[in-house]
Amino acid sequence: MKEILSVDEYKVSLIHASIFIFSSYKSCHPCRLLKKWVMAEYPEVEGIYYVDVDNPKLSSITDEIYALPTVVLYKEGKVVHQVEGFQQEEISEMIYQLQKPSEETTETTSLETFETFETSIELETPLETPNVDKVLEELNEKLKNY
Repeated sequence: MKEILSVDEYKVSLIHASIFIFSSYKSCHPCRLLKKWVMAEYPEVEGIYYVDVDNPKLSSITDEIYALPTVVLYKEGKVVHQVEGFQQEEISEMIYQLQKPSEETTETTSLETFETFETSIELETPLETPNVDKVLEELNEKLKNY
């Protein structure tokens, strides 16, 4: 599980199918339990991100979070499923869905969706992290396999 530290990092992470866990590690006991459980049960699963709602730099993406913890599954930049609270069975199903490739996606539609989504991202600061190249490289590799 990777912690999201900036709005730009969050936006780039939306390119892939991903799960975001919105929580407060400092003030929410179920949030701490959820984070520990995910790290213990799914240590090798990529695409799971932790978003600390107490981080003031992330306030623009946490404004729509009304309960803690909230777990959101995104595919192609769109919310597919959202769970409020520590609901183990539902969250396990979301993680399963994260790992399952979309049956309806073809190489052409995936590429078109990526290009459309890529042009709709408005970053707050220029991307200068080396991680972006890796993300794009992984995406291109996945698109080749469809």
